[in-house]
Amino acid sequence: MTQPAPLSKLTPQLRDRATTGKWLTWTATLLGAACLFGPGCGDDATLDEVTLTPQRVETVVSVSDVVAGQTVPVSCAVLRGTTVQVGHTDFALVVEPADGVTINGATELVPTRAGELTVACRSQLLEIVDGSPAVVRVSPGQAASLELAPPSDGVVGVPATIDCVARDAFGNAVDVEVSVGSPGASADAEGLTPSAVGETTLTCSAEGLTPVSVPWVVVAGAPVRAELMLDPDQAVVGLGAEVVATVTLYDAGDNVVEAGAVPDELVATPSGLDLAGNVVTAKSTGDYVLTATRLGLDASRPLAVDGTRPALVLDQPDRGTTHGGVGEILVAGKVTDDRGEVALTIGGDPVAVAEDGAFNATVPLGFGVNTLHVEARDAAGNVAETWRAAVWSDEWFALEKPIGPEDRVPKGAALILTQAIFDDKLEPTDGRPKDIADIAEILLVNLDVKALAPDPLTSLLGCDYHLDTFKIEDAEVRITVLDGKVRVEMDLTGFALEISNSGGLLCTFHWGKEPGDWLDGTGPLNISADAMKVVVYVSAKAEDGKAVLDVTVDDIEFNGAFNVDIPVVTDIVDGLFNVVLDIFKGLFGDLVSSIFGTLFESLNLTQALPIPVLGSDTPNTVHLETVVNQILFSEGQVLVELDATAYAEVSKRPWAHLGSPRYTGCGATKPLPASVKDKALIALHDDVLNQLFFAVFDGGSLNLTVTEAALGGAVDLAGFGVKDLVAKVDARLAPVVNSCDGAAQVEIGDLFVDAEFLLGDTPTHMAFWVQGDVGLVLSVVSLPEGGSGIDFELAGLDQLTFEVVTNDGLFAGNDQGLVDLVKGVLIPQLIGGALGDLGPIALPEIALSSIVPGLPEDLVLRIGLETIETGGGLTVVIGGLE
Repeated sequence: MTQPAPLSKLTPQLRDRATTGKWLTWTATLLGAACLFGPGCGDDATLDEVTLTPQRVETVVSVSDVVAGQTVPVSCAVLRGTTVQVGHTDFALVVEPADGVTINGATELVPTRAGELTVACRSQLLEIVDGSPAVVRVSPGQAASLELAPPSDGVVGVPATIDCVARDAFGNAVDVEVSVGSPGASADAEGLTPSAVGETTLTCSAEGLTPVSVPWVVVAGAPVRAELMLDPDQAVVGLGAEVVATVTLYDAGDNVVEAGAVPDELVATPSGLDLAGNVVTAKSTGDYVLTATRLGLDASRPLAVDGTRPALVLDQPDRGTTHGGVGEILVAGKVTDDRGEVALTIGGDPVAVAEDGAFNATVPLGFGVNTLHVEARDAAGNVAETWRAAVWSDEWFALEKPIGPEDRVPKGAALILTQAIFDDKLEPTDGRPKDIADIAEILLVNLDVKALAPDPLTSLLGCDYHLDTFKIEDAEVRITVLDGKVRVEMDLTGFALEISNSGGLLCTFHWGKEPGDWLDGTGPLNISADAMKVVVYVSAKAEDGKAVLDVTVDDIEFNGAFNVDIPVVTDIVDGLFNVVLDIFKGLFGDLVSSIFGTLFESLNLTQALPIPVLGSDTPNTVHLETVVNQILFSEGQVLVELDATAYAEVSKRPWAHLGSPRYTGCGATKPLPASVKDKALIALHDDVLNQLFFAVFDGGSLNLTVTEAALGGAVDLAGFGVKDLVAKVDARLAPVVNSCDGAAQVEIGDLFVDAEFLLGDTPTHMAFWVQGDVGLVLSVVSLPEGGSGIDFELAGLDQLTFEVVTNDGLFAGNDQGLVDLVKGVLIPQLIGGALGDLGPIALPEIALSSIVPGLPEDLVLRIGLETIETGGGLTVVIGGLE
C-alpha cells in the first residue's frame, strides 16, 4: 500500500502538464512517430498538424458517505473522449487531506479522520491526475472513550468551562451527552462553579463509557466578608487581660482568603479598653463592641470584661476532718456567677454543676492527709478556690491515757545486731571497745569478784571460807551468734585467788601458820591456774515487754599448771574446790547475763522530749516509749523487735480527732533487709513518727499565739519591715508522715494563721489557711554530749498552698504579695521551727559502769549512725558500735 501525494504536492512540471495542453503536443509527437509505420499518414505530415482528442483520468468511488474506519473502494480509468483506454493499470491515488487515511494500492482507501476528503486517480505513466476528484464524507465512529483536558485553576464562585469530549476509536470527537462534576462544585449552563478552596477532582462521564478524572486546584475568590477573631477566643475576659484582635477574610463560598491579618483599623465602643495596634487590654469592667476594618470590609463582635470571681461555698467536708472506714468522702457545696456558667473541678477532675449552682462529688481518699482542692472558673477566667484537708486511715491509734498495748505500734521499731557487732575478731586500736566481745574483756579484767562473791564462800567441816583476793591477768572473749542462741567463750590467763578460813582449832590444817595463830584459822590458801576457759550460752525471749534471758554456763576448764596449796585430806580440797567452781560459774553467768540483759533492757525507752512552745515558757513534753516484743537469734545476727508509742504528757487536744493514723491504709510495710553485713540496723516505723507528730499536736504546740518577743530574734522581722507581730496559730489536724509512695513527706492540712502587725507604718491584718505536703528530711547528726542522733527537718515549705481569708492593709488587693511575705517570714518559723524541735532524738546507750562499778563513766556502748533512708513505711538507719 502506498500513500499518494496530493495535487498540491506535485512537481511544477507535472502540475503544468496536467493543467495545460503541453502534454497533448508531447502525445502528438509520439503519435506522429507512430504514423511513420502506420497507414493514413502522409510523408509530409507534421506533428503540429495532428489533431488528437485529449486523454483524461476519471475517479469513481462506490460510496461517498462512510464511517471512520470503513473501506472505500476506488476505480480509476483513462478516457479519450468517452472511450475508456484499456490497458492502463499504473494508477495511484491522490487524497486531500492526506493524513488520517490508509490507501491500499489504487483500489481502496480506509479513512479514519472524520470530515470531508477528496480522492483523485493519477496515471503515473501519463502523469495526469483526475481534475475532478471524488468527494468522500467521513463520519465519527461509535464513542469509545472520554478525553478530559487538564483544567486551569478554578476560582471559588467563578464558573469554569471544562473541556470534556467523547471520541471514537480513532480519536474523532463524537457528539454524545457528557457530564462533568467535582466535589464542592455546582454545574449549570454557565459551567462548573467551585465553592471550596483546595485540590479536588474533576470527573467526566458518559453513558456506557469509563469515566476519566483529573486533579483540579481551586483557589479562593475575592473577599466579600470579614470576621473579627480574638485570642483568647472568649466573649468574656478578666480584668487586666490582654486580647489579640485579628481579621479573617472570606470569599463568596466562605473560604478563607486571608487569615490572622492585622486590622487596618480597630475601635472599641464605648471607650474603656486600651488599644495598642491589635492588642486590647481590658482596663475597666463592662460590655464593649470591637469593630475592625480590613481591605474595606468591617467586622464586629462583643467583648465583656468581668473582674468578679465566682461565689464558691463549700458545705462538706468540715475543716479538720478525720475519716475512717471506706476510703472516700463527700464534697458538696454551691457555686454561682453573675455571668452564667462556671466550670468546677475537684482535685483537677471536672464536676457537674446543677442549674442552681449546687454540686456534690464522692472523692476517693488515700492514706494520710488528703488536700481537697475545689476550683471554680468563670468564662472570664476568674478563679475562686478553696481547700479542705481530710485525714483518712482504715485504723487509728486513739492515744488516750492510760497508754496501753492498744496504742502501741506493734513492732514499731527494730534493731538488728550482726556478728561483727558482737565480735568482729579484731583487736581495738585505740583502747576503746569496738564490739561486745571487747566490752566483755574489759569487764572481766576489771571484775571485782570479791565484791560480788558471797561471804563466806561456803562452810565446810565446821570452817567458814572467805575470798581474800581475786586476779586475772588477761581475758580473751569470743562471741558467736548461732541459730537460736549466742555462744560466749572466755579465756582467762593468770587466774589466781586467795582463800582464808576461820572456825577455830578444827580449821588448823594449813602450813604457814604459827601455832599461836591456830585458833584464828589458817590461810591464805592459794588456788591458781595458768589459764581457765569458760563457755556460756545465751538465749532470750520477750515476756510482758521485757527480755527474759536463759544463760547456761557449759563448763569451766583449767589448762596448764593448777595448784591448791592445802596439804590436807583430799575430801576437803575437792569439796572446797567444787564450791569455788560453782561460785565462779555463777559469777561468769551473771556477768554474761548482765551484758546481754543490759543491752536488751536499754532498748526499753522511756524518753521524754521537751518540745518548746512558741510564746510559752512551758514546753510540751512528748514521751517516747518502747518495749521488747520479740528477740530472734539466727546465724550471724540478732533481731530485736520493739513495740513503740509516743504521746503528749499533758493532752490539750484542741479539736476532735480520731487519733494517729495507722500505716495499714498503705498496705504492707516494706520488709527489713534479709541481712545487714558487718553493721547494726535500726528501723523506725512511720506509725511511730506519726505518733510523735500527733503528740506535738495533742500537747497544744501547734495551737498558740506567737509574738515578736516569742520569736526571740530567730527571724529578722525588721528586715522584712514587720514589727509588733501578734499571730494566732490554729492547727485543725496533726501533721502526718507518709512514705507510702517512697520518700517520706509531712502532710499538713487546715492550719489557720491569723496575724496582725505593722508593715512599715501600715497596720496589716491577714488570715489564711495553709495546707500541702513538705519533705521530711531525716539526717544523722553528732550530739554535743557525744554519739549521734536522728534529726528532723522540713523541706519545701514554699510548696504549701495558701487560702487567703483576710487581707487588710498594705497588701489589700494583692493576695499573692501577702502569700510571698507569709512564705518568707512566718511559715518557716511557725511550722519548720515547731516540728523541727522534735529532733535530734538520741539513740539509747549503755554505760559500762552500770554493769561493773568502778569503770569510767564515759566508757559507754552506743551505736554510731552512718546512713539513714525512708520509704515503704520505715525509716532505716545503718551504723555500728562506737
